[in-house]
Amino acid sequence: MRFANDIAIGWFVAATLAIVAVGCAPAGDRRVDALPWSKASVPPTASDVASPADAEQETNVSLEANAAELEFRDRIVRTHIDKLRQIAAQPLLVQAVKQANDTGWQTQKQIEQTDLRWRRTKGVGDPLVQQHLENPSADLLRQEQQRNPSYVELFVMDNQGCIVAESDKTSDFWQGDEAKWKECYNDGNGRVYVGDVEYDQSTRLYVIQISVPVYYEHDATIGTMTVSVSSGKRD
Repeated sequence: MRFANDIAIGWFVAATLAIVAVGCAPAGDRRVDALPWSKASVPPTASDVASPADAEQETNVSLEANAAELEFRDRIVRTHIDKLRQIAAQPLLVQAVKQANDTGWQTQKQIEQTDLRWRRTKGVGDPLVQQHLENPSADLLRQEQQRNPSYVELFVMDNQGCIVAESDKTSDFWQGDEAKWKECYNDGNGRVYVGDVEYDQSTRLYVIQISVPVYYEHDATIGTMTVSVSSGKRD
């Protein structure tokens, strides 16, 4: 099974005590039933606080918070991972990514110029943005968003990290310099990547970005899909 060990280790820097406290598996076993998450909080050192007693208290609080974050991530991913893989495997999305790879190749300079134009646009009226918001694949993503109210946004990227389709306008056109694409695409050896827990001011919900590979024939990774999953339903 290609999914048996496709979970990205990411930037996992939790202290060993924190890992033991939440019952995580050792770094060598990174299966879906032993999910690792990136950027777990490192407990403060004694020099960061006023006294040894304060240090112990701060460390305990940090460990508790770290364990809660890991549990939260684990629960969100376990709930949604199979569905996200199904969406990424939809033939319409796969063909759209393949077509983008085959016909939309750009030099890095061209990508950066397109990204700059994208970031300078306001609203969604620019033809460049419309091209990626109004297409059959984007319609499919919005349909999935309507079926799953906890999906804040969904977007699909090609093998260079450029947007192919999206449910909502992203802040960037090129995602190729971000962990959500780099760690998931993994030089063509796709694997699941889970980002940090973040607080969304607009929805007042906690959100995690989960990235899954887009596969073509013979399990070849041709792109990725990222979905921002919230802790509850959007208003």
